[in-house]
Amino acid sequence: MNMIVADVAQYGFVLTLLATFIAWLRLPRREKLELLVALLIGGAVCFVLIKLGGVLYYDPRPFVSGQVVPLFPHAPDNGFPSDHTVATMFVAACVVVVSRRWGLVLIALSLLAGAARVLAHVHSPVDILGAVAMAAFAAAFAWVLTRWMFARFPQLAAP
Repeated sequence: MNMIVADVAQYGFVLTLLATFIAWLRLPRREKLELLVALLIGGAVCFVLIKLGGVLYYDPRPFVSGQVVPLFPHAPDNGFPSDHTVATMFVAACVVVVSRRWGLVLIALSLLAGAARVLAHVHSPVDILGAVAMAAFAAAFAWVLTRWMFARFPQLAAP
């Protein structure tokens, strides 16, 4: 069981990226472009939020105290926020806007990967909750800006 948890914790994001790509391929041209723009804008916002969050709040990883052993080797750096969870939840939150079915699947995968990282002793629950909040904010901001851009500059969606 520990091996499955460790694999999901380390590589679960790959499944999320693959599912995102499949969902993107199935979208109409305009929605593909909108999603791509939202991902680019929000990705930059996520990067800033991750760096800012890491500076403002320090949460030692659970294994640093010596009370638990991680299921895989990991650097004993700041655990806040979970980069994996920010990335996967952000992508999921962006996809849910254009495809509810695929987005909900991606949200479930992201939460599963975040839970696996807690069970693997490389993150604490606050790292995951902070990551989800950052991802939700970045996705909301990205979609508001993306929709504004496409409304203000309709030539962006022109064939």
